[in-house]
Amino acid sequence: MKNRLYGLLILFSLLSFYSVSFSVDFSIQPIRLYVSPKKNTAVFEITNLTDKKTIRVETEIKKWDQDENGKFILEDTEDAIVVPPYIELAPKQRQLIKLAYLGSFDGNVQKAYRLFVKQIPDEIEVEKNPKKIKTAIQIVINISVPVFVNPPNTELKYNLSFIPLEVSKEKIVLQVKNSGNAFARIIRATLYKGDKKIYSNDYAFYILPEKNVKFVIKNMQQEDKKIKVSTFNELPDKIVITLEDGKEYTVNL
Repeated sequence: MKNRLYGLLILFSLLSFYSVSFSVDFSIQPIRLYVSPKKNTAVFEITNLTDKKTIRVETEIKKWDQDENGKFILEDTEDAIVVPPYIELAPKQRQLIKLAYLGSFDGNVQKAYRLFVKQIPDEIEVEKNPKKIKTAIQIVINISVPVFVNPPNTELKYNLSFIPLEVSKEKIVLQVKNSGNAFARIIRATLYKGDKKIYSNDYAFYILPEKNVKFVIKNMQQEDKKIKVSTFNELPDKIVITLEDGKEYTVNL
């Protein structure tokens, strides 16, 4: 019987706070799902982006909350199922997958979940001759997609407020409170000193409803496809926060 070697498994989670691009084997569309009392199911499409490789993926649903730093708090749940939960895709194949929400629609606040689509690593066959055994590295992707459950007969609206907590050359920290009943998502933060723009970066930072979290801005620079953290050369006197719907908040420091 052949010996089997499972290569070093590296999980790249696309939950990244900062925008970093790299090659992946599959994609998901859309990148956000909604369910409601009128339609408790949502459909998404998984596409194998490779030309010659068959990939296998499995799905999982977690209840999603946030801690005071905005980090994920994930809990097991039986509120939703995915059909089919396991998918095998030939090169360039696309497949539609259905998510069904089985939980309640009580209250007037949007509920949040995360759908995880995890690539299953290939099993690596190793020749009998130990001298020919080489370290095998597989890059396996774990994509996470937000799922929001909208309450019935309720107007959904976020309501944000910002309080500066720290302004230093190492980082800028804002306390962000969402007193609304729907999520908000920061896509850009731009730092100004007077009318001069001194720094700008893109984000994918969610603030869930009724949450009070810290939003941290550091001087992130991409050099040779690597992210480097530097100090700010100048301290800003205001920050413009841009949300995904185009709304902007100006925070004076």
